[in-house]
Amino acid sequence: MGTTALFLLGSDGFGEERDSDGFLAQVTYKFGDTKLGANYGESNLDLATGEALSDLVKTNEKFTLGVYHSLTENFTLLGEFSDVMAEAHSGVENDSNNFNIGAYFSF
Repeated sequence: MGTTALFLLGSDGFGEERDSDGFLAQVTYKFGDTKLGANYGESNLDLATGEALSDLVKTNEKFTLGVYHSLTENFTLLGEFSDVMAEAHSGVENDSNNFNIGAYFSF
């Protein structure tokens, strides 16, 4: 099926399929107007049969912790920390830590 987006890199360009799988787990706890949350997700993409090692993504992982506080029914302040890791089939890795602070308005 591909990785990152539906059907993206789902084959090697010569008709050989690449298998992919992944998951997302999330838990939240709300008390009053504040909600705490944590999630972890992983996406994996295998090489096609006979395909040589390359910098093609093998695994994407992301872990996020967040705090969300509702000021009104439609306006929420938020703060999040995410740890993101990507590894290629060649062994090259890319790691990132991100802090997000913002607001969410729904209508």
